[in-house]
Amino acid sequence: PVKMMKETKGSLALDRCLPLNRAVLLHRASDEAVASGRAVTVLTYLHGVKEAQLAIETLAALHPQLGVDLVELRSLKPLDLDTIRRSL
Repeated sequence: PVKMMKETKGSLALDRCLPLNRAVLLHRASDEAVASGRAVTVLTYLHGVKEAQLAIETLAALHPQLGVDLVELRSLKPLDLDTIRRSL
């Protein structure tokens, strides 16, 4: 997992602060997948984010009818239950 993160390159906006007490929805399941009961929520943080994104790509290729909400937790305490509940 650490090796995967080291391969990730990008720019950093130094003039923008991210709130650590709020989770972020990185991927949303389709409305069709949610309506048919074929959607799940994945909660992850740190190195698990990249692994989950790769798994979502693989799942979409193999089973396009399934959907995934991917929530990145920026902190575990406090836990952003509002974002988690909205996803569920």
